[in-house]
Amino acid sequence: MTSFLSIVALINGINGYGDKVLSLCLGLGLGAAFLRHEMVATAPLIPRQIFKLAQRRQTYLIRFFYSAAITGFWFFTPRVLQSLYGLSPILVGISFLSMTLVNFISAKQVDRLAHRWGNRRLLLVGLGIALLGFAGLLGIHTAGNFWLTVAVPMILIGYGQGLVLSPVTTLAIDGLDSAVAGIGSSLINVMLQIGGVTGLAVLATLFGQETPVTAYHLEVWGIVGFVGLSLLLAVKLVWNDRKK
Repeated sequence: MTSFLSIVALINGINGYGDKVLSLCLGLGLGAAFLRHEMVATAPLIPRQIFKLAQRRQTYLIRFFYSAAITGFWFFTPRVLQSLYGLSPILVGISFLSMTLVNFISAKQVDRLAHRWGNRRLLLVGLGIALLGFAGLLGIHTAGNFWLTVAVPMILIGYGQGLVLSPVTTLAIDGLDSAVAGIGSSLINVMLQIGGVTGLAVLATLFGQETPVTAYHLEVWGIVGFVGLSLLLAVKLVWNDRKK
């Protein structure tokens, strides 16, 4: 019940009733209370052995922060493309096609690159490329060139994301007993959903009242911050692997 109410409060913080900041804080507080309860419960919903390995904890956090970033990108970017560039909903969808195609191309290369570099390094490279793409969106402004400020960053984001998703899942379930491997894998999807809701709630609550361009720039800075946290965790994964 606590986890359910936490998500409800976070969603209400995006565009709901009453004080959005209060709703956001309430959602985060209830989420923290749920995690605290799980840490001390005699029969937790999620077996604690899943979190014993530092690599796995870091991987879940990477997925959480990256989901916060990419969900904010998907939500806010179509709005600014319509309001600033005057694109119709169909053209906005078409503008995302370059990102999708490049994502598919890079995902096809993951198996070969993972054998050459390892999943940790591949994850680090993918996050680095995606970070460059997200940072490139800061160039969006009223007189900006669409191809340079939107299309090129989207290509970088798509290519980086294609290198991220498979390694992060592999690292999350690496070394798990077969009895809990399914739970460990499903937690990746949990991090996707909770990270997305949390990131969107935070960005919308903090910056939703600004003018469209200013708000988008602030939201992108928040997105860059989320990806930056994922990148730092990936650096730690690679560093710990080199120390072994």
